[in-house]
Amino acid sequence: MAPPSSPVLVYGFDPLCGWCFAFRGVLRELREVLGDTVQWELACGGLVVGEREQPIGQMAQYLLEGEKILQQRAGISYGSGFRDGLLANGSWVSRSEPPCRAVLHAQELFGGRDALALGDELVRGFYEDGLPPDQEETLRRAAEKVGLDAAALLQHWREGPAATAGAMFAARQLGVRTYPSLFVRNGAMLQPIYEGFAPAAELRETVTQALGGLS
Repeated sequence: MAPPSSPVLVYGFDPLCGWCFAFRGVLRELREVLGDTVQWELACGGLVVGEREQPIGQMAQYLLEGEKILQQRAGISYGSGFRDGLLANGSWVSRSEPPCRAVLHAQELFGGRDALALGDELVRGFYEDGLPPDQEETLRRAAEKVGLDAAALLQHWREGPAATAGAMFAARQLGVRTYPSLFVRNGAMLQPIYEGFAPAAELRETVTQALGGLS
């Protein structure tokens, strides 16, 4: 566990973001390299909210074209459960708020590292297995898989959007609008480090330089 005085790295994340799916391995490597020298915090502003909420079938062409770019840049593809299941069916309504609410409650209850673990499993389950991350069963299984108290998490999650609306609004006000993104916390403010996907080696150097510049 990182000491309380350690720098805080903030990960701008959305469970529905394809680039966050691609970023999983990069983030895992970065966390291993940094170890207990930093604290982690997760921030969700909401990628698919308001007018963007729609049946996933209406975004099928966009998502399939996006997969080609993911393959080229990150060497990953959607799983058959997503491509041939959830996306092919097309009726599931894409909404960021419910899964964001889950990971934010996980952060409140269990801490930043456990919230990252839950978020990682939700985005993996979505894009590999086609598991809707706004359903209780998906959340329960994901929480149990990463060793969290699923009952406690779901109890808070059922409180509804109002419980985490303030945190999501605050994240957007602080600049968390691109996913994935990394920031270092400086008091009440967030100092941007990187936005978008990057290879692990490039990101390691950027983050190391940013942390080295802290007073």
